[in-house]
Amino acid sequence: MTTWPWWDLPGRAAATAVLVVTLTTAAGALGPQATGVLAPFPIATSVLTAFVLAQRGPAAAVQVLRGIPQGLIGFAVFCLLAALLIGPWGVGAGFALATVGTLTVQLTWQRLAGRYGLAARDRSRS
Repeated sequence: MTTWPWWDLPGRAAATAVLVVTLTTAAGALGPQATGVLAPFPIATSVLTAFVLAQRGPAAAVQVLRGIPQGLIGFAVFCLLAALLIGPWGVGAGFALATVGTLTVQLTWQRLAGRYGLAARDRSRS
């Protein structure tokens, strides 16, 4: 079982808060689209990767960075489906269907990556 330092979660929360407050302050100048793009990807990725690097080293940080684009595929699918489905189906059903669509895409990607050896190739590089 992994034991994290006592400061891990507060540190991540503080680092994320600083980045979010900075982005929120600049949101008026950046506009909603740029702010929406910057919030989930660079902020979440930089905080997560920095903490993994500090606690697990460069190889683990590289694994995190390799896994993020795969996760972002699911995130993009979720956002697209939610945007398309909330209007006609309502919030609850729209989010539920978007979640099912995301899980379907992610599971399909994992099966294809395993079938064509993509997962093994990624692991061998780190």
